[in-house]
Amino acid sequence: LTLVPRSDRYAVNFGSGEAAMQVNLKILESSNLKEELPGRTPSQQQRRDRQKADCQDYVENHKLVQFMQNLMQSILVERPDDPFIYMESHLRAAKGATAGPRAPPKLDTAIPPSPVALEKKA
Repeated sequence: LTLVPRSDRYAVNFGSGEAAMQVNLKILESSNLKEELPGRTPSQQQRRDRQKADCQDYVENHKLVQFMQNLMQSILVERPDDPFIYMESHLRAAKGATAGPRAPPKLDTAIPPSPVALEKKA
């Protein structure tokens, strides 16, 4: 399941062929949030909603979901001996590829394989 900011519908597939199944999910926001969180004032709820929207905007503006999905796919395809060193090297490369300290990494293509993985395949 890949979560996408501001998406409310997802399909999860299980199995293949005749045994294939699909579960469809719809994400709903709780309409009774004030009842679940007693003592929360409307201004507190507004602040919480604003913080949530700010976080979603930040993630979208910096393309963090796409970057992390590409990184995870790359790890699962290459299966490096130490996935943490692999992730660190890709995060450092993305940081070095940015124009400034807050610019998002370029995600036009998938994360390239590491030199170590290329050597293993050769």
